[in-house]
Amino acid sequence: MRKISIAVCDTDRTYGQKLGEWISLEKGGRVCGSSFSTPENFLEFQKKEEVDVVLLGSGFWEEPAITAQMKEAVTEQNTAQELKGILPQNALEVKKTLPQEVLKVKKELPQEVLKVKKELSRGDAEMEGIVSGEKAAAKTKGICSGKMLQRGQDSRRILWIYLEDPTARQALPDLAQNFPVIRKYQAASQIVREIFFYYQKLGILEQEPALTGREILGVYSPDHSIWQMPFALTLAQTLSPKERALYVSFRECAGFEEWLGESYARDLLDVMYLCLTGEGNISDCVGSAVYTLEGFDYVPPARDSECLGEVSSRDYLQFIKLLAEKSGYDVLILDLGMMVSGFFGLLELCSKVYIVSDSGELPGNARKHFKQIVARQDNVQLEQKISYLQLPEMNEGFCRGEKMQQWIWGELGDYTRRIAGVQGGTD
Repeated sequence: MRKISIAVCDTDRTYGQKLGEWISLEKGGRVCGSSFSTPENFLEFQKKEEVDVVLLGSGFWEEPAITAQMKEAVTEQNTAQELKGILPQNALEVKKTLPQEVLKVKKELPQEVLKVKKELSRGDAEMEGIVSGEKAAAKTKGICSGKMLQRGQDSRRILWIYLEDPTARQALPDLAQNFPVIRKYQAASQIVREIFFYYQKLGILEQEPALTGREILGVYSPDHSIWQMPFALTLAQTLSPKERALYVSFRECAGFEEWLGESYARDLLDVMYLCLTGEGNISDCVGSAVYTLEGFDYVPPARDSECLGEVSSRDYLQFIKLLAEKSGYDVLILDLGMMVSGFFGLLELCSKVYIVSDSGELPGNARKHFKQIVARQDNVQLEQKISYLQLPEMNEGFCRGEKMQQWIWGELGDYTRRIAGVQGGTD
């Protein structure tokens, strides 16, 4: 599949080079980053190469050849909105063709999940309104896309994004008000997440071709061991050096924001909604929310855990299948904190299921109970996938400070590497 080409255009040469290099190094499997400090260099590059996303910073808004492309994008957007207003029945027909279970997801998700996030930039907030179903298309400028230079019959659209410098003492260009806005000075990973969020809304590229042979690993604890999440995270880190690993948590009250000091704009429920409703390329939908931790990626757990029990089994199964086939990851680690709807169907999708328990009589009773439930499924193949693990006794008070490092290189890490068959240790 063709890589997404992102051009960083800003007269601050050092900033552009660093951001472009980071994009290529950290997201090289999906994205190719380049940087330009003069409009002339960017326009010359356009003649030879296709560009999908352009971050426009200072010194580029005054170039007539660039603004002409952007004005054309605005015209196309306005025309599309007019056609949408003229043909409302077509839109209704499209909506009717969506699976009812998919539409149910959007209906049942709480407004807190889909509402506009105040902490996002102005452009992001506008698009979040679109995701939540607000009919602001006629009032909101939204995302505009423009034509790329044609090669034969092929013509690609460009996602133009205003790279806003809050330290600059200049007014927002009038033309920039028609396009998404991303703050210039923030973590590069957050910039990339926002790019993917806008990009998946455009749905420019074809879907990732379905791939088979992707590995899905499930982790569940019948006695709700406090070490289930550390084990699942350590498992993801153990596999990440050789495989692209994605950790997906279905746990209630996972506490990631407090633990990692993050403030997530989007979470698991948002990603599920985007993927299930076909809002864009699956890998872009995931990329709009994913974070990186110790070499592997993770989707922020659901902020409103109650909703996990309201999603249908059909949607859970479809979501995991989409991730396995089209997200671009080699292995998925599912941290199943509860028996969600279709729980055993999810386990059947897994190539391996780790049932972890603490030592002691009460955890042992929970494990026996779970085995009885599995036996009633009358599924020999499922039983063969399950490994029952009694985790080593560990001191909870030991895990302070850099918890993840302690899990990786401590007793839990050694135990996990033995289970996964990965060589550990240091030179």
